[in-house]
Amino acid sequence: METKINWNKYMEEKDIKEINKHFDALHNLMIKMREKVTECQETTKALMDEKWKDNELTAMKFQLAQALRERNNGFPLTDKNRAVVVNWRKEHDTKVHNNPKQYHGVSGGGVTWCFYPSAVALGCDCICNACQERAIQEAGVNWYERCKELGGVCEVFFD
Repeated sequence: METKINWNKYMEEKDIKEINKHFDALHNLMIKMREKVTECQETTKALMDEKWKDNELTAMKFQLAQALRERNNGFPLTDKNRAVVVNWRKEHDTKVHNNPKQYHGVSGGGVTWCFYPSAVALGCDCICNACQERAIQEAGVNWYERCKELGGVCEVFFD
């Protein structure tokens, strides 16, 4: 059997007031701690949301860049393949056509992209329009080989 002790009998009024003061202080401290925890949780959530938004935005920008590249070419070119063609065009236009700025008139262009599937991979020929025209005039039906001799063809194969 449990005995209940009446502590009020054993304590003086000043002791009870002192204990209540400490309980009130603890209660106020707990309230402040709860508020701080809530504030920290909200800050953490905001930071995580911001990081998620940044990651999502970065991923969307990357997807947009890929989509634009594919749309512009009609076929998905890798950065490596694109670099090969860009370097070839710059070198070819400078050395063969004395056109270092690669100016091909108002409509631009200057090359024809020819994509063709093979059993091994997708292939692409980048053919200089000026060399192609010259090769057709010089070699007729066999213009492609002549165009290659002139340096007017850049062959690219995709993995």
